[in-house]
Amino acid sequence: MTGRAGTVLVAAGAPRRSGAPFWLGCGLVLISLALQALLPTAFPMLRLVNLPLLAALYLVLGFRVAVFGVFIGAFVGWAHDGLTHGPIGVYGLVYCLLGYLASIASQLFKIDVSLVMGVFVGAAYWLHELGLFAIREYLLGLQPSLEVATWTALALLHAGLALVIFPVLDRLARAR
Repeated sequence: MTGRAGTVLVAAGAPRRSGAPFWLGCGLVLISLALQALLPTAFPMLRLVNLPLLAALYLVLGFRVAVFGVFIGAFVGWAHDGLTHGPIGVYGLVYCLLGYLASIASQLFKIDVSLVMGVFVGAAYWLHELGLFAIREYLLGLQPSLEVATWTALALLHAGLALVIFPVLDRLARAR
């Protein structure tokens, strides 16, 4: 739907944001999982950056279909679970839910605008942390700490990374 300046609503079933080919999506997920596993061993501060989440969000925003969002989120989340030492399925549940929410949001809002994309990725990261907290607290019976300030700072970090990485990936997809 078009409207006044500043309106970000688009029609449902809008075309894909990027024409990312299948090989680029698979490569993106594999590279993000490998970097998530290898980089923190050399640089421990990079443990705070969640590259598989950014890869999943990029792919889900490109497809804009709820079924693909759920499957992409579940696949990337379960693969990320394999990298952690926690119970299998925790990241899978959270990424599956985020994949669904991201695909629905991309049908309602035009996420191509930089400010909207940054806010969206920051909110998605915050929901990711909230989902992990809820699963650890209520399903696993652990006593996780509620670190709102840390979550907010990391949400801003991930939003900034998305604003840098997503346009580069879009250029790669167009250059095929």
